[in-house]
Amino acid sequence: SLLFIDLDGFKGVNDTHGHLAGSAALVEAAAVIRASARETDIVARFGGDEFAVLLPDTGSEGAASVGARIRDKIAVHPFLKKNGLNIRLTVSVGVATLPDVAATAEQLIHSADEAMYWVKEHGKNNVYVAGS
Repeated sequence: SLLFIDLDGFKGVNDTHGHLAGSAALVEAAAVIRASARETDIVARFGGDEFAVLLPDTGSEGAASVGARIRDKIAVHPFLKKNGLNIRLTVSVGVATLPDVAATAEQLIHSADEAMYWVKEHGKNNVYVAGS
């Protein structure tokens, strides 16, 4: 399975506190995501404020559980506390699983991305499994 994770409202961090603060918040988000993932999972920044988590040998139910754990940990994390701030962020998480909704790696990425955008369009701060 693949998770696509987008930080909700991240642009506001850059706009309000500057790009250095935004970069620091991305480093913190990566650490929270990595700590919330399992040892066998692969976490990567996919660009901008998006992350991808590859979950080997994991079906959609297990992947959704990992996505929910990441969402919960991000929501309670006090971002930029070292900078004297206490910024709260949320994430929108899209889940896609081979071969449930995709037959190729490209289709898997596309399906996870579409699932993440579904969350964005339906209130943010949630997890959506492609094909559900």
